[in-house]
Amino acid sequence: MSTHKLYSPLSDSAREIRLLKFLPSPDFSAPVHSTLHVSPLNDPLEPYKALSYAWGDPTITAPIFLNGKGCLVTTNLHSALRHLRSETETVFLWADAVCIDQSDNGEKSHRVAQMGRIYRGAEGVLVWLGDEGDDSSLAVDLILSACVGDGLTEFPPPGVAGERVVNAMRKFLFREWWSRLWVVQEVVLAREVSFFCGARRIEEVEMSVGMSAFLGLLSNSSGTGFAQEEIIMERFLMIVAMIDRGG
Repeated sequence: MSTHKLYSPLSDSAREIRLLKFLPSPDFSAPVHSTLHVSPLNDPLEPYKALSYAWGDPTITAPIFLNGKGCLVTTNLHSALRHLRSETETVFLWADAVCIDQSDNGEKSHRVAQMGRIYRGAEGVLVWLGDEGDDSSLAVDLILSACVGDGLTEFPPPGVAGERVVNAMRKFLFREWWSRLWVVQEVVLAREVSFFCGARRIEEVEMSVGMSAFLGLLSNSSGTGFAQEEIIMERFLMIVAMIDRGG
């Protein structure tokens, strides 16, 4: 795809960024349509959300339409856009892969330096953990159940089901997003955060309370499952500290 007509230069002095005007569709399988709009970062044209995600394999792509032109993005970003698209409302979104001219090294360097301001200025950060798979819905159910009173009193549960639960949580904790270099900056600076895994959504407070409940339960356990795996416990500690954001 040629980008010289798609991207006009941004003003560094005005701290301009591009926002993706994300068009709605009631049809999940419909092509993704959006338009790019230049906006001052200090006084955005519209309230916007910032997307936090792992790019995925750059050689595996899928098409979206940007300003009416076909544009290839990684399949992980493509899936994120489809899942986050509203059925009825236009949404303004910032996503680095399309809001930054990836063919312009100077622009890329300057926008990387602005990342903190971009995520801090968003009305919310949408964290895309990836498509549903590896029993991720089971892991999400466990996190949400841990937020409700005595919803989680034993982990893992006994029997064969317990092994499945442990594996589901392990794979959820080691999804690529949790290990990204910029993840702390993007979440710590956010006004509010929502996590998405496929069609499932977890709000920031639910993730924080659920993960903290798991950590407390495992810290007092000497049984099987995670309690004997130091790397798993470290991952829980990292996630809880990051989501709590020092507050």
